[in-house]
Amino acid sequence: MDFKYACRTCGNKGKTNDGQDACAKFKIKIDLSKDGCSWHTNEFITCATCGRQYNPNEVTAYITDTMEVCYVCKNCYSQFHTCGTCEIYPKCGFSEDRTEPQVVTKTIRQGFMTMQTQVKNPILVQRHCSTCQCSWNTDGDCQRENENGAHCPHWQLRKSLLQ
Repeated sequence: MDFKYACRTCGNKGKTNDGQDACAKFKIKIDLSKDGCSWHTNEFITCATCGRQYNPNEVTAYITDTMEVCYVCKNCYSQFHTCGTCEIYPKCGFSEDRTEPQVVTKTIRQGFMTMQTQVKNPILVQRHCSTCQCSWNTDGDCQRENENGAHCPHWQLRKSLLQ
């Protein structure tokens, strides 16, 4: 059959893990010589976060304060304003510092009861977290461990995501 909207010329054409032809839109295997549909597109936009290609109506154009544009799919847009898309996130002095143990044992005594628990090493916390640009809040909690940094007031869009 010769479709006007043939899969062989579609922007949604892709491959499965084992190399078979597939439709990226519907996640099904296709036969390039026979298949086609009305979702055919010659245009597609690459998601800045996951790198997959989408029809223009399936992405969100995110405009920064400096009027730069970043195109993001609906799934990845949910990561915005979290550590997953933050410029600062990859830089964590606490997790990179191996001069001391990351956690230490803390003993707590209450009356006749004694409990031991593991806590972040206070020396590393003082060295890195107290001056960290994004991960330390007024309550002494790391924003990175609090809902993946959701709603962090210091979030900045990672520049590598801008097109």
